[in-house]
Amino acid sequence: MAIIPDGGQAFGLSTETINSLVVESLSINETSERVDLNDSDGEPLGSTVIPGRTEMSATVQVGTGSVPAVGGTVTIDSDSYILTDVSHEETQADYARVNISGYKKIN
Repeated sequence: MAIIPDGGQAFGLSTETINSLVVESLSINETSERVDLNDSDGEPLGSTVIPGRTEMSATVQVGTGSVPAVGGTVTIDSDSYILTDVSHEETQADYARVNISGYKKIN
């Protein structure tokens, strides 16, 4: 996913929608943990990196009747994410701005 020019000073995300929701901002974070391995004398043998959970957060615009629910699934670039947090930021007429976050489904 990359930021693409829109002909002028405006720009947009190449992933403009998530499950037909209009995306204002999107962040995907992949975490890891470094583990050091020591021998019985405490001397380092080496280290390794253990991949962690991939997490997503986004601000989307939706119709007030179609706000996603916690436990629901959204798809971004063919990866499924399970929603862990859904919070309304503001509502105007039939539209709502909603912050969603979740983690990448492994299985």
